[in-house]
Amino acid sequence: MGVRIELQAVAQIIRGARDTDSLPQLLLANLTALLQALDGDHGAFTSDRGDAFGCQRERGPGEAPEAVHPTAPHPDLVRFLQHTPEALQILDHAAASPSRGAVRKEGAAWRLDPAAATPPEPLNPHLEALLAAMRRTGYGSAVIFPLRLAAGHHGWLQILTRRREPWDQGGVHAFGVLAEAFGFAYTTWQQQAALQERIKELTCLYRIAHLADDPHKPLDHFFREAAARISSAWLYPEDARGRIVYNGDSVCESGFPDHRPVLSAPIRIHGQVRGAVEVAYASEKPLLDEGPFLKEERRLLDTIARELTWILERRLSEEEKEEVARQLHHSNRLNIVGQLSASVAHEINEPLTSILGFAQLALKAPDLPPTVRADLDQIVATALHSRDIVRRLLVFSRHMPVQKMTIQLDDVVGESIGMFRNLCSRDRIDLRFEPSGSLPPMMADPGQIRQVVSNLLLNAIQAMGDGGTLSVQTRALDDGVELAVGDTGCGMPPEIKDKIFIPFFTTKAAGQGTGLGLAVVNEIVRSHGGTIRVDSQPGKGTLFQVYLPAAQGQALRERHGDGF
Repeated sequence: MGVRIELQAVAQIIRGARDTDSLPQLLLANLTALLQALDGDHGAFTSDRGDAFGCQRERGPGEAPEAVHPTAPHPDLVRFLQHTPEALQILDHAAASPSRGAVRKEGAAWRLDPAAATPPEPLNPHLEALLAAMRRTGYGSAVIFPLRLAAGHHGWLQILTRRREPWDQGGVHAFGVLAEAFGFAYTTWQQQAALQERIKELTCLYRIAHLADDPHKPLDHFFREAAARISSAWLYPEDARGRIVYNGDSVCESGFPDHRPVLSAPIRIHGQVRGAVEVAYASEKPLLDEGPFLKEERRLLDTIARELTWILERRLSEEEKEEVARQLHHSNRLNIVGQLSASVAHEINEPLTSILGFAQLALKAPDLPPTVRADLDQIVATALHSRDIVRRLLVFSRHMPVQKMTIQLDDVVGESIGMFRNLCSRDRIDLRFEPSGSLPPMMADPGQIRQVVSNLLLNAIQAMGDGGTLSVQTRALDDGVELAVGDTGCGMPPEIKDKIFIPFFTTKAAGQGTGLGLAVVNEIVRSHGGTIRVDSQPGKGTLFQVYLPAAQGQALRERHGDGF
């Protein structure tokens, strides 16, 4: 083969790597150029990456060449090269024996001659099977050239012909030059394909990161848009489907194929798995590194999962900041309300005392008409009620002195319950008190604890207009005591339950409540170092659980602070 023809073939091979978009097109173009340049009948390329491609050149009458069309590589040749890792050693060993003319090494290539005389010693069984298959299918000669590809991979280029001696030494040398050009073209295409895949990956990551620019976008909308952008980065984007699972909820593109192999990466929020990012193909695909997926796609999905984790953690952090700001604003409002309440309480306390005192003196006057006595009784009752409201305001604003002493919670609760038994009996309420009987002593203001119990009992009674069961229990905890007050009343929806400790919030009709009862309860419990928890469902009743530290635990808290 002349130098000019050789250079033309090399140029055609390299141009094929630049002009083709897919690996089959590249291999077909380059193998066609090889067959035409070397006047071969069958060309094939195989690699340790699993690529296997061949083409057949049909000859018409008088050896006139016809079109080249794709075909499967020679199966025995593929089996020998791909499934025999020691193929190079076998060929080297066979070519080293002078009596074995079936294999000859010429430069970097090997020439196979299946019609050569049988050597006195048997060849390797895999090589014997290959030569026998060539004789059986009518191929008289073959040239095999090893290729060193990118990233440490290896490949084989093979040309088969039905003639026994189609090439001289110069032809084999030209085949080596063309094979090197073929390897260069294949590596170039791989690098271009890898670059395109990288561009797709970066574009996918950019689009997902861009979605996070709007922190107020609902989370399900964010997940839906992110899932739609994932599939664009995969090897078969038109057939890929993305899905994001978070906190048990699934958001995915339409038609996600659960029955297909799924590539998945976990979403971890603060070290805990909260969901996953998943990709699957809607139809069957060839097996690659991990099922139908590439190892690069595994790395990409892990990166997407980390990106989503970062976005979600940042979103949670922003939500926590907003919640802290809301709590701070709420605390400021409570402080203002407390100051206003204390001021109002002090302003009205003195005239209220005068009204109450003069009314009580007037009641002692003899010979009062019944209507006047009734009016004075109403004035006294209203003044007492108003004084109770003033006292609650002072407790809420913490302007009343707290007189703590050692008390037994069972005793205080029992005294408070005694005042409500007649009321419960009248309203057909079954009042059940189950004292622990072995509670540790606690440091508390008995008057304020009675107020906590009374407010909780009164709320429970008002919640059971048609009768029910009111249960009061006490029990000892590791470092304190617990008071539980439960009723079978109407219960509360979540939007009401979240507001019950807000001062002046009430669902009662005008004149039936001030909205201070539970706010005062909360303040008293907190001032004693305790906590209060509410569990309520509409139609199923409400349960208040009050935790108060024992005397020893409270003394330690006061000595070391709340961080103890």
